Amino acid sequence: MYGTGWACPCPGVPALVFACIAHALCDTVSLTSRQYILYGGSCDCLKTSGDRPVLNAVQMSARKKIWMIDHDNLEEFRDPQTYDLQDEGYEADYALTEQWARSLGGPLLDLACGTGRMALRLAAQGYQVTGVDITPEMIARARQKAAKQGVSIEWVVADARTFHLSKQFPFVYMLENVFQFFLMREDQEAMLARVREHLLPQGCFLFETRNPSPRNLLQVRHPEPQTFTLPDGGQLVATEQQYYDPMTQIQHYTRLLKFLRPGGQHEEKTLRTALRYVFPREMEALLFYNGFQIRTCYGSWQQEPLTATSRSMIYVCQKLPDK
Repeated sequence: MYGTGWACPCPGVPALVFACIAHALCDTVSLTSRQYILYGGSCDCLKTSGDRPVLNAVQMSARKKIWMIDHDNLEEFRDPQTYDLQDEGYEADYALTEQWARSLGGPLLDLACGTGRMALRLAAQGYQVTGVDITPEMIARARQKAAKQGVSIEWVVADARTFHLSKQFPFVYMLENVFQFFLMREDQEAMLARVREHLLPQGCFLFETRNPSPRNLLQVRHPEPQTFTLPDGGQLVATEQQYYDPMTQIQHYTRLLKFLRPGGQHEEKTLRTALRYVFPREMEALLFYNGFQIRTCYGSWQQEPLTATSRSMIYVCQKLPDK
């Protein structure tokens, strides 16, 4: 695919170059037969048997330890009220998602729907919507909001990697960079397999992930504290720290939430999140070898082209025909 003589420039290079395409593609794509990404190339993370790159037992053990995180990566979603408070007012993805919904028609599948921000909006427009999320607290909050708004939505508590609904949809979407919560190739491929299972032959899957640009990887998302007004009139002050591990392509965030109550009481909560970055060429391979073709991609919700400095990578893809 990339020809011969491909060598990974891992030792002694700047941090961003560490996330080289060789490491990225080795982890991202499961290849069969003679379709080997590093065919004829070299990388010191690999040992080869014949012409197929494989990890030896010691390296595999080390690789598993590198990927381990010591916290619940969904902990920020256990408090849906606070999540909604911080997410309130976000509308950037409305227009493009609605455009594709109009083009493809319903029913719609909102994968990792959270508290129903987009599902509720589309259901209010008359679409039949199914919302799937792994976090029971988020689904419970979504049900409350749907009842209050008088809209009917099928809510399902399920893992995006393992769910089975026994039906297919012309349009499946997954928003707000949820793709980054699938930290390992196995997680990404399992999710994509479930999308394929639930997508009609001519249907489309729309999803967003952050572009691994220097700005996203190295600049703090929110350098100054963020302040939100709580329902009781108090304040929530959120501060954030981050660091990027170029070997795993994971950005680690630590957020400190300070709840300042009207009566003078103070509460603090620390949330940790690990998010996986995927490079554009890596994404092309991941989708192709998992049965998808890219119909279009954007660098923003305003449909700007994807460039090296884009904040987002937004993909609309379809299933490849079964062979």
